[in-house]
This record gives sequence, C-alpha cells and structure tokens, in this order.
Amino acid sequence: MATFYYNRLSSDSYQTQYGKYIQNQAFVNDLQQSVRQQTKEFNNSIQTASKEQVAAIQQSESAICGTLERGFEQVTEQLGEVNWRLNEINEGIGNLHSMLDWKTDLMIEELKISNMWLGNIARLLQIPDSQKQRAYYVEQGLVYLKNAIEEGTKSSFYNDAIDEFTKAKTIEEKDFFTLHRLGIIHFSSINHLEVQKAENYFATSARYAKAFGAAQPANTQTILRGNGSDTKFTKNTLYDEASTSLIYASRCCYVLEKFADGISYAEEAFRIAPYNAEAGLQLAKMLSASGNPTKAAEVLEQAIEINRYYSVKALTDQDLISKPQIQDKLGDISKRTLAEARKKYNDCKKIIITDSSAKNYLNAVNESLSTNDFLGAKKALDQLDEKRGLNLVFYSVDKDTIYEKPQKRTLNSFNARVNDKFFDYTHKDETLYDFIREEAEQNKLKNELVNYIEKDFAKQQSTKHEKLMRTLKITFSIIAAVLFIAGIYGLSNGLGFFGGIMALLQLIGIIILVIVVIVIIIVAISE
Repeated sequence: MATFYYNRLSSDSYQTQYGKYIQNQAFVNDLQQSVRQQTKEFNNSIQTASKEQVAAIQQSESAICGTLERGFEQVTEQLGEVNWRLNEINEGIGNLHSMLDWKTDLMIEELKISNMWLGNIARLLQIPDSQKQRAYYVEQGLVYLKNAIEEGTKSSFYNDAIDEFTKAKTIEEKDFFTLHRLGIIHFSSINHLEVQKAENYFATSARYAKAFGAAQPANTQTILRGNGSDTKFTKNTLYDEASTSLIYASRCCYVLEKFADGISYAEEAFRIAPYNAEAGLQLAKMLSASGNPTKAAEVLEQAIEINRYYSVKALTDQDLISKPQIQDKLGDISKRTLAEARKKYNDCKKIIITDSSAKNYLNAVNESLSTNDFLGAKKALDQLDEKRGLNLVFYSVDKDTIYEKPQKRTLNSFNARVNDKFFDYTHKDETLYDFIREEAEQNKLKNELVNYIEKDFAKQQSTKHEKLMRTLKITFSIIAAVLFIAGIYGLSNGLGFFGGIMALLQLIGIIILVIVVIVIIIVAISE
C-alpha cells in the first residue's frame, strides 16, 4: 500500500528511484500477503524520519485507524466475501485500488485480463470484421502481458506483448485500449522503462477514450461483464478508462518531476470521473509534492468521502502524511466523524426501550465506537444506517375500543387489551437509527394509553362509589320519612309515636304474608 514517493534524503533522481522501486517488485497473487509486505515496507521507510515526524504520523494513524496494521486489516475486510486468490476473484476488482500501491496496481490489470477481456476484445472494442487481425493482435498482447505481470518486471513476455500491441496499433492508431497497455509496459517493465514514452501513450489513450465516450448516448448503462458474457465499452466505462489513463500519465509526470503537467492530468481524471477516489488521491499527491499541501488536504478529503479507506492509503504516502496540513485534515475528519457517530449513538441510547429487538445491534455500534478512530466511527455510522428488517410494534390509539365487551371489567383486563390492539410488520426500509426512534415513539404511545386507562378506570371506580353512597342516602331518607310519618299517625290516634311505627310494621308484615299466600295459591293452581 506504500505508493511510490521520492526520497529527498537520497542522492538518486526521481527516475532512478522509480526504477529501483519497480525492480524490487515481486508479483504477489495473495492480497493479504501483499498488504503485510507493504505494511513492513512503510514501517521501514519512516525509520529515517525525525522523532517529531514519526510522532505526528503515529498521531494521524491513531486518529484514522488506531494503528497502521489495524487499518490494513479493515481494508482487507471490505473484500471479505471475495476469495483472496486472484485467479478466483470475479467482481469488484475496481475497488481494489484503495488497498494497493503503484506496483500492485498491476494486479488489477491482471485480473481484468483474466476475467473481463480475454475472448471479448472484438465485442468490447466493437472491432469491425475488416479489422479481425487487430482483435487477434490485442488478444495475444493481453495473454503475454498477463504472463509478464505474473513473472515480474524483468519478464521476457513484455517483449512479446509489445510486439503484439504494436501490430494492433499499426492497424488502428487511435485504439485507446492498445495505447494504454503500451503505456503500462513502458511504465512497469524494467527492461522497457521509458517514462516519457509511457506518459505520451497514456495521454493519447485518455484523449481518444474521452472522445469515444463523449460520442456515446448519455443514458447508456455500464454492461461490462466478465466470464465471456456480452461486453461493451459504454459512456461510463470509456470515461473510467480515460480517467485511469490520466492517473497513470500523472504518475509519469511525478517521476519526471513535471508537477504542473501531473496536476493537470490528475485534475482532468477527477473531473471526468468524480467518483474515482484514486484520481482524487493522485491529485492530492501531486499538489502536495508541488508545494501546495493546503489544497492537497482539501482534495484528499474529497477522495476519502468517496472511499474511506483512502484515509489509510494516505497514511502510507510520504508526499501526503509528512505534511502538517494533511495531518491536521486527517485529524479533523476523524473528530467530525466521531462526533457525528457518537451523537447518533447517544440519541439512540437515550430513547431505546428496555426490551428493544435492536439492543444487540446498538451494542455493536458502541463496540465499533470504542476504537475511537475514523474507521471505527464510519463503521458505527454504517451500522446505524443499515436496514435490518426488524419488526416494529404499533399500538392502537383508539381509547374507546379498549372498553368494548371485556370478559372481566378489571384494571388488569383493560391493560391487557392494550397489547390485543397492536399490530406489527417488518420494517425493511427503516435504518437501525430510525427504527429505534420509531420504536421509542410507539412505546410512548403505549404508555400514554396505559396511563389513560389507569386514570379513566380510577375515575370510573370513583363515580360508582359516589352513586352507591347517593342511593343509600336517598333510601335511608325515605325510610326515615316513612317511619316519622307512622309515628305522627300513632300520636294522633292515641297509639303513641312508637305505637304508630309498630302498627306500620305490622301492616307491612300482613301485606308480605298476604303476598306469600297468594304466591303459594298461584303455584298450587299452576301444578
């Protein structure tokens, strides 16, 4: 992952140092082994730096990924579902840039040859029947280039590849595909190393790729696939090819110390493919190397926004990480991202309900944040923004229906009916963050409903008690009035007050007796 950079402590020129850089290359077909090798190389390279520089670099490492080794581990994790052996990787090879340096960029070329291009060149480049021989030369050139990459920078297969591509170029001078491959050979083969010639090839390739891309319909979709399926260079893929060629041209200018031209190439690469983080990183590198680290820091931030793992790649480029402005920018990016992730996490932590089905997921977010670095914070934000498909419970707010014909009119039975009135469904399109907030809101509605029932039930019970007491008062008042009237009647007839009451009670007894006799007679007759 250590991109080539000029060692200013050495007496060798840019081109001499670059020649040694590619000469030391050993082709690695295992990405994990490649990352380990590059980590070791970078750690060795910073040993010549001052204590202050080393401390600053380590501080940046801590802010971005804790340690460089842990950062590389996270980079490789993004390809966790892809088999690590290159000859078995089929898709997503364009994403490998974020974990590779200039030398191992050839791995991407080798992958594309194996999985996309061989057997498809005629359709890919839309070569007419009149140029079938050109397709053959390009195919043969790819075969030899693939073998040359696997053997290393001194491979004799580079000779064969140049022969075949040169024949194809003779038939079609404007073949951007062939021009780019010739540029790769003159930039990567120690026996054919001609950086100025490589720059010319890359610049010409980009020019024609852009021209062909501009001629394509704007709504053309990318349909470039591997395994022998239909392939076609479309507007998007042509601009991608042009952007890649411009990046390589900019790298050539770096080696040639043509910084103004290198910046121009990188700016154009980033302009036509603003989603290409590698173009952004190359532009940042050229700006920093040319003495404009402030602008470089701004561009680097854009590249990191596109692909977070370019933050780790920046740590290994001395043209970038050695500059205080870059170090400050990386620290600022880390602080802002951590603050955002922690705020969202704390928002969820404050409101998540006790028995939430999202609790374990939120714990995982906290674990990601515990690393206290940029990549950990980005992972936490990913987890919070991930759509989990959890079941969300919605509670009824129709309070009147709670009292419809309950079997037992008790407080517990009414509260139990709250749970009878909910419905739920799987929230496939809701992020973890939104789910926790919505779940808390529904739980609030539930509690409001329960509180309403408790208050309303207590009010009903109080009303019943008041009615009972009022009925008893009225009953006792009537009885007292009747007894009083009976006592007055007794006094007026010489029976005395209590005599009148007793006479009333006797009368009531006689009436009850008559009623009982009548009932007995009716029952007897009915039988």
